[in-house]
Amino acid sequence: MTFFNTKRLVLLIISLTLALVCVVFIFSNSLKNGAESSEQSSSVYELVNDVTDALGFKNHVSHALVRNLAHIAEFALLGVFLSLALALLLRVDRSYSPLRTVLKLIPAAAVCTAVAIIDEFLQFGSEGRAPQVSDALLDVLGALIGISVFFAAFVIYRAKCAKKHNDETASA
Repeated sequence: MTFFNTKRLVLLIISLTLALVCVVFIFSNSLKNGAESSEQSSSVYELVNDVTDALGFKNHVSHALVRNLAHIAEFALLGVFLSLALALLLRVDRSYSPLRTVLKLIPAAAVCTAVAIIDEFLQFGSEGRAPQVSDALLDVLGALIGISVFFAAFVIYRAKCAKKHNDETASA
């Protein structure tokens, strides 16, 4: 059996491409000046509050909460895509144990942390923007959430595969 079958290779390419798209999106937002960034977040803030109004919620979501959730969401996606790529690249399914899987996902957390730091430093060059440690911490939190979601999905997937294999061998 080869290291990469076609399905595995396609999944790896897709996950790396999506991770790259996330990084480009994240960095492009950091390169916007203060006015552009504020306008973009205000648009999202208004959209979120329109949705909450339509759902019948009386209290509006704060602008700060929307911005914080945006940091968490974009890095959670990055964490999921990098975790998938690493799982495919490091053949996590061949050496399955929860501890080994977690250890193999550490590079995803390291890459996401590096992206968060670079992301904040990019704001030095944007007029009306400044890097903030709190934003970097939110980014890392988002990445850890994404990596955890991937890990949980992986554990469930492996349990289903093991059950299916056990059922097939028992009926044979």
